[in-house]
Amino acid sequence: MEPYYYTKMSKPQQAVYYAIYQGLMALSDSFQVPKLEGRELSDVFFQLRLDHPEIFWAEGFHYRYYQDSANITFLPEYIFEKGKIKEHQKALKARVEKLVRPAMKLSEWEKEKYVHDFICENVHYDKLKKSYSHEIIGPLGQGVGVCEGIAKSVKVLCDALGIWCMIAICGNNPEKGIKYRHTWNIVKIGGTYYHLDATFDNTLGKHSFGAKEIRYDYFNLDDKNIFRDHEPLIAPAPACTDGDHFYYKEKKMSFTKTEDVYKRSLQAAKKGKMLTFHWRGGYLTRAVLDELLDLIKKAVQKTTQLCVILGLLCTLGFLLGGNWIGIHLFHNALAGLYVRTLSWNCPFLFLATTLCSILHGLGKPTLTMLINLSGAILRIGFIFVGIPRIGLSAYLWGMLASQILISGLALISLRKTPKLPKQSA
Repeated sequence: MEPYYYTKMSKPQQAVYYAIYQGLMALSDSFQVPKLEGRELSDVFFQLRLDHPEIFWAEGFHYRYYQDSANITFLPEYIFEKGKIKEHQKALKARVEKLVRPAMKLSEWEKEKYVHDFICENVHYDKLKKSYSHEIIGPLGQGVGVCEGIAKSVKVLCDALGIWCMIAICGNNPEKGIKYRHTWNIVKIGGTYYHLDATFDNTLGKHSFGAKEIRYDYFNLDDKNIFRDHEPLIAPAPACTDGDHFYYKEKKMSFTKTEDVYKRSLQAAKKGKMLTFHWRGGYLTRAVLDELLDLIKKAVQKTTQLCVILGLLCTLGFLLGGNWIGIHLFHNALAGLYVRTLSWNCPFLFLATTLCSILHGLGKPTLTMLINLSGAILRIGFIFVGIPRIGLSAYLWGMLASQILISGLALISLRKTPKLPKQSA
């Protein structure tokens, strides 16, 4: 793919860029490059490695300066021995080919999402900031990385998938408590440039409420939105002016009205899915946030009430028609008795299923599993203890008891979900 930073350099800088590239690819211990001042030379070296993140083995350099010479001697610093570098090259090449193979026939947007989701699902941020975490060998080889390594990995995968991609870099800002530079990507989808920060989305997803999820808060942003919390760029980059293809807008999950949040909350509660949305209806003040949370709570309550009503109607129907069902469908009066006994399960069965779905949607799959397991254990207890004494009806009453237990535990768990802290006076 196009070496973006190379195209923005002067002719002398491009000559140095090319000489360094040739020397690094040959794994040379030293080589001659045209003379540049130290700062300018460092910028060329750094930007070359952003253009070519596949060069993961060079982390720095020294140089020898000769006053009367048009060249300097460039001495690269490699993080591995040459034999190890070749092994890693071979392994990473095979790794990239394997990763991109399933996505080769996807659309540009789908390929971008595929790369983004791979990072969010498989890479953990390296708080120790090891040297290889700044290179593709960290995220793609070890499953750990920092922003630089993650952005380089995104570019390598996008390059392999034929998506135009470059690495953007902003400066630090000690006054705001920002100690380090930050890197992310700019991609070109459908001929338009967008910001893509997989590192920020990765971090948001790992620290989501309740459980891990893939977040898309920094997927296809324009300049206006990315620079709300990113520092200004310290190297040239294309302008990103299209704000209409942000992920949550594309998926119709970007709302300006509270009633839209309520409708989607109802749908999510019924399906037991986690609801992640983007709010653009003005400033997200404490009052607005309280209103949104109240609407989501009402949606959950309405869904629960509907399930209970439906369950009670089923109970009434089976109680009134149980005998008829037993005699005419099963030709057995005892079957009618069992149908009437099972009818009491209906409201609790609907309620337990709904509440557990909501818990699962809140990112508590483990808790949901434990609650259901407790119900299963209770049913097993009725089988071993009750059936030998009172027969098959013990199992039916055991089913009822287990559904009541599951409903109660799920309800208690939902009531204990974290609430917003009170504002101090």
